[in-house]
Amino acid sequence: STVNYKFSNRLNLRTGFIVNSIRYRFYRLSGKHEDDPLETDLNSSGRTSTQQVFTQWQYKPANNVAVNAGLHYFRLQHNGSSSVEPRISARWDIDNRSSLSAGYGMHSQMQTLSVYFAEEQMPDGSVRMPNRDLALTRAHHYVLSYSYRPGRNLLAKAELYYQRLYDVPVSIYDSSSLSTVNILNDYVIEPMENSGKGRNYGIEISLERYLANHFYLTWNNSVYQSKYTAKDGVERNTRFNGNYLVSLIAGKDFVSEKKPKTFGVNIKTIYAGGLRTTPIDIEASQQEGYTIYKEKEAYSLQNPAYFRTDLRLSITWNRKRVTSTLSLDLQNLTNRLNVFDKWYDGEKNRIVTNYQSGIIPVLNYKIEF
Repeated sequence: STVNYKFSNRLNLRTGFIVNSIRYRFYRLSGKHEDDPLETDLNSSGRTSTQQVFTQWQYKPANNVAVNAGLHYFRLQHNGSSSVEPRISARWDIDNRSSLSAGYGMHSQMQTLSVYFAEEQMPDGSVRMPNRDLALTRAHHYVLSYSYRPGRNLLAKAELYYQRLYDVPVSIYDSSSLSTVNILNDYVIEPMENSGKGRNYGIEISLERYLANHFYLTWNNSVYQSKYTAKDGVERNTRFNGNYLVSLIAGKDFVSEKKPKTFGVNIKTIYAGGLRTTPIDIEASQQEGYTIYKEKEAYSLQNPAYFRTDLRLSITWNRKRVTSTLSLDLQNLTNRLNVFDKWYDGEKNRIVTNYQSGIIPVLNYKIEF
């Protein structure tokens, strides 16, 4: 629920709250290693919620200057962890074509539920959740951006950003490189504490052409660094530190003048630095029979660059009472086999590479009344 109130042409208030109800059910059978028998290592269900309250003031000291300031409150019902977050930003319209903006904000984030509710079987048969009471991850965000309109339907933008993360959950052991900033859908039973750090910074340059004459385009370029520090005090690359990303999204509709028919062509392509990986200790893996990583060299290697192009071709019939669309999506059009990860195969006695999916065609027919 949100309330907006206008005191004058220069002063506005926006305040409200957000409540999310979360039901969860986790059940997992797994073995620690490849040939181990499967055991129930997670069996938890229940309900929790998050509550957010926010207030934002907007003040315009001049027609071309706007200042926004406010507070954001976030609370996780599960363990009572909460955060009060101040935020402020300012925008200066230099002229009709260009503007300069700057902003600061404190932001918090709850951990994935699989971290909170991870279960560990104790020798006496009892079950404990070592990370049930982890606090929120927090971060200071700083942004400076410049926008310029070279044409009526064009917007160019350059943005510098810096994010300083703190209270990041990391392993309690000072020999470990474990941090939640690198977790995808991992199940973590190693005890953790909120003493980790991280930082992300970079520059992003984009060009956007708004939809006009049935054509749109967005071109984005980003160069960045993503680092983290775990309990061992060593700053490393995060799993996601690809260093660069280029993306292009474009589309064009061809409208038939004689028939109520529209042909559409849309494309999306991404070229990005590969994810970071940890070297595998081949000798230790051969001795144990399963994958052993060189933890002190965590995320020191990088996968080959990621490339993917998706193409969508469509025909839309606009009739009086019904609209129908026939489309063909060609996902990963070039059939690029991007690297997913690597692991030690005990049967083959070598390191094996897993690849992501190749080309996937999807044919779809939709009717709207």
